[in-house]
Amino acid sequence: MKRGQISQIFIWITAIIVMGLVLYFGAKTAFKLKDSGNQVVLLKEIQNLKDEVEKYYYLDKGSSKKITLGFPSEITYICFSNGKALAKNKDIEEGIEFLIKEEAKKTDGNNLFLIPLSSFEETAFFIPYLKHESDNLLCVQNGKTITIESKGDHVNIKI
Repeated sequence: MKRGQISQIFIWITAIIVMGLVLYFGAKTAFKLKDSGNQVVLLKEIQNLKDEVEKYYYLDKGSSKKITLGFPSEITYICFSNGKALAKNKDIEEGIEFLIKEEAKKTDGNNLFLIPLSSFEETAFFIPYLKHESDNLLCVQNGKTITIESKGDHVNIKI
């Protein structure tokens, strides 16, 4: 082999290594960007629900509105609690009953839970004025419609 041929092999090996690193870090960044986008969609949906509940809290008693839940696709159920509710649905993740009981001990415990609990870093939220009046946990599939209704001193949520 000639000297030029040997140096050309090293150039090709270096080029392949550099291309591999670019692909690896590019894919890693793309997945992080997707996760960040889903987090933004989640927080925007939570904020929209908070805004609607607050708006209906100040409206006349009996005012109501239907809202379609549009959370990221990783979320299968959105559960609403009054702090004492227990899950009756076998499809709902085990462990949420414990989580709800722990939240009920707090003065401003969370009243909205996203299932699966491992779908995002934060899956429990507090929505002011929102109360679920039933004794059971109200879990709604993502993409379904709920109704919020002003009760004067709080906003009730129902299917």
